[in-house]
Amino acid sequence: MTRMAILLVVVFGIVLSLRPGVSRASVQDSVTGQEVKKEAAEAAKTTGDCLKQEKEEYEKKIREKLKDFDREAGEWKKKLKDLGKRGKAEAEQQLKEVNKKQGETSKKLDKLKDKTGRAWRKFKTQMENAMEDLGKEFDRLRSRLKE
Repeated sequence: MTRMAILLVVVFGIVLSLRPGVSRASVQDSVTGQEVKKEAAEAAKTTGDCLKQEKEEYEKKIREKLKDFDREAGEWKKKLKDLGKRGKAEAEQQLKEVNKKQGETSKKLDKLKDKTGRAWRKFKTQMENAMEDLGKEFDRLRSRLKE
């Protein structure tokens, strides 16, 4: 992230130096190394704050979805009593699979706090895939219990 911030400051400085009517000497005189470091540090902090906020919002969204799945699974347990022996056994197996995937997804989400930069983007993609798989399991179970 620090590299990105420094790169942004450098690019900004280059753009300023290329503006018509601004000499390179005046840009160089007006921007000191200390100022560049300060701007880079501020940019890095801002980037870090944005990433932290994005991660927190994402975690909240996923945890809410997991809670919804959990509530629905609890309702299904009650419905299983009304099924015949064969249907009940199959539905119970599907419910176990759903619970297993839900646990795995929740464990992955707990690792979110350790992720930054590229690792965060990769993690987010993996998390989206895990949530999609979990959603498919829930869809299969929903259709099974509606039969």
